[in-house]
Amino acid sequence: MADRFFSKYPYAIILLNLSFIFLISCLLTAHFWTDPNPTTDHYKTADIDSGCKGIQMLETRQEKCSYVKSHEGCKPRGYIPYLHLFYCTFSPVLGYLSLSLWLILLFYLLADTASNYFCHSLVGLSKILKLSPTAAGISLLSLGNGAPDVFASIISFTGDGTADIGLNSVLGGAFFVSCVVVGIVGVSVGNEGARISRRGFIINVGVLLLSLAYLILIITVGELSLWAALSFLSLHFIYALLVFACSEEKENENGLHDVEAPLCCYMDNEGRDGANTAGRLPNDGKKGGVVSKMLCILELPLYLPRRLTIPLVSEDKWSKPFAVSSVTLAPVALVLTWNSDSTKLRALEIGGSVGIVCGILAFCTIQSSNPPRKCLLFWLAEGL
Repeated sequence: MADRFFSKYPYAIILLNLSFIFLISCLLTAHFWTDPNPTTDHYKTADIDSGCKGIQMLETRQEKCSYVKSHEGCKPRGYIPYLHLFYCTFSPVLGYLSLSLWLILLFYLLADTASNYFCHSLVGLSKILKLSPTAAGISLLSLGNGAPDVFASIISFTGDGTADIGLNSVLGGAFFVSCVVVGIVGVSVGNEGARISRRGFIINVGVLLLSLAYLILIITVGELSLWAALSFLSLHFIYALLVFACSEEKENENGLHDVEAPLCCYMDNEGRDGANTAGRLPNDGKKGGVVSKMLCILELPLYLPRRLTIPLVSEDKWSKPFAVSSVTLAPVALVLTWNSDSTKLRALEIGGSVGIVCGILAFCTIQSSNPPRKCLLFWLAEGL
């Protein structure tokens, strides 16, 4: 769906890449030219366990900036100091504009990466494991969709005063998928006559309502035991069994098997319209010369980092240099998400060593003409 939009409006990708360059430039400028030390010690005695909630009681941006610089609870836990950028670096208008552009970029990266990389690995794993689209959807697809929420929620619950964020992020994500995503999909493919199983839809909605009711019960009681957590976890396995049984019964009734049905609609559309740019450098065949090369260069900032770190095994997108670089840099990119200062250096050493070994093995074993036939499961799993 993302590829349909950007194939219709190709210059939107150029605009997103220019926005990315602008935001990175602002971030680097703020990092190298802004004094990281606090300008005042007025808030030095603030309680570090209170998080960063005290900033809401301040009025001027100068006070808020001093609070962010001096308060331990406002220290960024990632690579981007959002609070410092918003209150100390940017003006109010530029701050809101920059963060809005960054949010749009994140949504684009999420959609485009899922369409051009995740779907290829998912379809390949489904074929190797001989899973039907239904079985793959309730296993591989749900695992890939929910894994980020699991880690984000665990981090939120272990933080100081951020437990509500962890719970609300899960509930908000479920509401977003149920309303916004379903609505967008309905508007996008509604005219194509797509149909869904009434029985499967009732099972999905019923299990969702049951899980929400169970969650309300746990919150009302105010205590979560080990058995309650395990029983809550078992709801997913019950749901998977119900959906799988429903799909098998439908296949037996129709006398058909849906193994060949497209698991990702993008993969089905790719063969018909050829609207795909993930596996090769962006290029526009209708335009030549300097303008075309400049457009290709402008599309690289968001394209190249993912292509160099995400293995992509596909016949029409295969590239040995990209494959070797992806298996080499993927462990390093994974380690860079490690947020512990005490063990980050050791983790980088391990990730770099693993990446070098994998890169050497890939360079010596794979061919330039076609994707690997052996150990294909490893390549596809790493792409996830």
